Amino acid sequence: MGDFWPGNLMVQLDETGELKQIYVLDWELTKEGLTGIEVGQFAAEIHLLRRCNAEVCKDTASLVLEHFLKEYKKAAEPDVEVARRAIVQWGTHMAILGARVGWGDKELSRAIVLEGVRILVDGYEGKLDESLVAPLL
Repeated sequence: MGDFWPGNLMVQLDETGELKQIYVLDWELTKEGLTGIEVGQFAAEIHLLRRCNAEVCKDTASLVLEHFLKEYKKAAEPDVEVARRAIVQWGTHMAILGARVGWGDKELSRAIVLEGVRILVDGYEGKLDESLVAPLL
């Protein structure tokens, strides 16, 4: 299971408050995971933040996700299998966690679970060019 999430990041800002450096760390267990699963896990967590806390972080979370996928593509040149694993993890994480966390009312939780199922099915069926992981390809 993926373990890469926003809680694994520390950021360093410069004197003006601009981003200077991002550090990736793990507070519990450090090991190399399956690439697509780690990408999907992080993407799902950021997506949940923008869905459940839109008034606070929708724009910021969207920018983080956009840049993460773009930079990951540049750095790792992922193949279709990595993108497939990522979208399946993304959908699965939303479908499962969306029902378990108290980040919204029942209607929002239901919408997130259904969105997760749709993401999962679309990814499994190979609709990657139209999916949230399209920037990886």
